[in-house]
Amino acid sequence: MPDSYRAGREDIGDELQVAFGFAGRDGLPMVLEVRPDVAAAQQSVTTAQTNLTKARNDLEKLKAAIASLKEKRQLHVSGIDPQAVAVYGGVKKQRGTAVARVEQGLCRGCRISLPVTEFQKAKTGNLVRCGSCGRILYLA
Repeated sequence: MPDSYRAGREDIGDELQVAFGFAGRDGLPMVLEVRPDVAAAQQSVTTAQTNLTKARNDLEKLKAAIASLKEKRQLHVSGIDPQAVAVYGGVKKQRGTAVARVEQGLCRGCRISLPVTEFQKAKTGNLVRCGSCGRILYLA
């Protein structure tokens, strides 16, 4: 190989070594310093792992609380007419709030005046829905 070709290849090799930090410009090996932020990063990782463990524990506690509440709800619902529970579930899905108080002849869910017949039915304690918003009515 021609000497000029070899010299060119060696220059490229030297440039790559410098670019990737393997050797200094004078050809001597570079000493890589340990960055002082490594300790801070390790502390951050430890803190994050601790927070993750705590969050997982909190999640498990919340799941247990939800399961307990579902059991309690099932006990309460078992004593109610299944048709009324189905109506409540449907209105809850549709409106978000399934029950509205009646005050001074007004549905407090939609603030519309109730017809006298709906108001009278609500007084008897029957399951009555507002003709306007569909919520289940109760008297305060």
